[in-house]
Amino acid sequence: MMNMPPVTKNLIIINLLFFLAKLVAVRYGVDLDNLLGLHFFLAPDFNFYQFFTYMFMHGGVTHILFNMFAVWMFGRVMESYWGGRRFLLYYVVCGLGAGLGEAFGATGAAGAASATGACVLFSSFICISPCHVLMLNIIDCRTKKGGGPDWIRRPWRFAMRCG
Repeated sequence: MMNMPPVTKNLIIINLLFFLAKLVAVRYGVDLDNLLGLHFFLAPDFNFYQFFTYMFMHGGVTHILFNMFAVWMFGRVMESYWGGRRFLLYYVVCGLGAGLGEAFGATGAAGAASATGACVLFSSFICISPCHVLMLNIIDCRTKKGGGPDWIRRPWRFAMRCG
């Protein structure tokens, strides 16, 4: 995690520690998803602290990998631009806002709070750095005989035109 701003690095570490704790707790019969995950505000399992703790809970390996990849990719740019305190405040406010929407049923679907928080993070990144080029490299799976559609053979490039 070299050359990573401290808040971004610590958010990734905290998320990974929560995920590791979840995996260990399951072996001892403790369901951290139920305890720390966000519940509907009228549910018997709802606790106020879940508005904060749910931000660090993840469903599975792919969920945490993609989320932490997004925090690493977008968070370091946003933290470098805003500074650590402002970025951390933004991260928490976005998480709380998404949690409020989820807990009070505004989003209407399970897991939508995470999607809401991610969309806000990505939109802010675009506002801060509109000319930033994002590359998504797809593994080239062609054989010697060719094959595979053209969109698989090239890296995807997302960029906004500047000026």
